[in-house]
Amino acid sequence: MMSAESLTLAFLEGCHRAEIDGGETQFFSSGTEDLFSGAFYFDGGIFHSDDVGLTCFQKPAVKDAYNYSQEELYMRLQKKYGDGPYPQSHVTAYKFFVKDPLLFHKSLRFRWRSGETATDNDRCPRTSQRTKAGLKGVSKGYPLPLKATVTLYSWVYHY
Repeated sequence: MMSAESLTLAFLEGCHRAEIDGGETQFFSSGTEDLFSGAFYFDGGIFHSDDVGLTCFQKPAVKDAYNYSQEELYMRLQKKYGDGPYPQSHVTAYKFFVKDPLLFHKSLRFRWRSGETATDNDRCPRTSQRTKAGLKGVSKGYPLPLKATVTLYSWVYHY
């Protein structure tokens, strides 16, 4: 289960990967919303099933916030809300790997890395198409992540 909040949804831009029993890296998603069976910043809204769902979704205060540099974003927020506090986007989602379990004997390392660029080692496969980070983010639609508060819960069952 994941619960996260930030000024933008940029924190969703990050691949989830795992190393099972010290093996090679396996990629599980090309973005956070993909891991939780959503797409395009959860544009389909709230949904749920037995093993995956989005239980809370609050869109960012600034529409298309990923199109702006951090400076431009804060200027827009200040114009709209004064000195703050600024409304946060919020996402709460869950996924149970019941139908597709991650089986391991000795070790399981599950990682999520947000804000990858094409020059990062062990990068998400899709980042090879990105340009180097600039003021307005890596490229339109791939923003620089701002501060995000993320809470993760995980359960491991022993058979």
